[in-house]
Parts: sequence; structure tokens; C-alpha cells
Amino acid sequence: LKLAPFGPVLNFPLEIGKQWEQPYEENLTRLGANARKMSEKMVAKYSVTAYEKITVTAGTFEAFKIECQRYSESGKASSSDVFWYAPSIKKVVSYARRNNHFELLEYLIQ
Repeated sequence: LKLAPFGPVLNFPLEIGKQWEQPYEENLTRLGANARKMSEKMVAKYSVTAYEKITVTAGTFEAFKIECQRYSESGKASSSDVFWYAPSIKKVVSYARRNNHFELLEYLIQ
């Protein structure tokens, strides 16, 4: 299964309590014997819920915790995401979606 797009849409400046919505189209490609492409119009509702310390492989950061609820316009699909954005390095340092968790392993400031 291939899913696009991937990741959050940020709306700066971030602050605790800020909320916003982002419509988008989610494109899925099912692989294998029953291969097919599907598309679903979605809305992502974001909410900044905290500013907290988080530790990942790349280090410890003060980060905004942003929760996201995703809904399809048809009502057939929904999901929840949580991610942490660290302003000090201008990166998402941790991201959880469905049964997957991603974190920043390393970074380089130029």
C-alpha cells in the first residue's frame, strides 16, 4: 500500500490552542495481485495542544505537539496523527500515524 501525501501541513506561527483545517486529496495505490489506484477527498483538522520536551534519536528538543484528525468527505475514512515540531531546528522531530511511528535520526544545521 502506497499513501500520498505524507506528513503534516504546518500553519505558522504556531502557538498552543491554534487550530486550522487543510483540505487535500489522498491517493492510495494498492500493490500486488489486486493492484489498483484509489483517491479520496479529505480534510485534516490540526490543533496545537502543548509545548513540551521530547527525546528522539537525534536529541532532546522543546517542541509543539500537534494533533490531527483526518476525515474523508464521504465519511468512509478517518485517522489520527500526532507530531512534534521543534522550532529550534525547524523540523518535525517525531510523527505517529496509524500504527507507524517516525522520528528524526540526525540533522545538520547549515
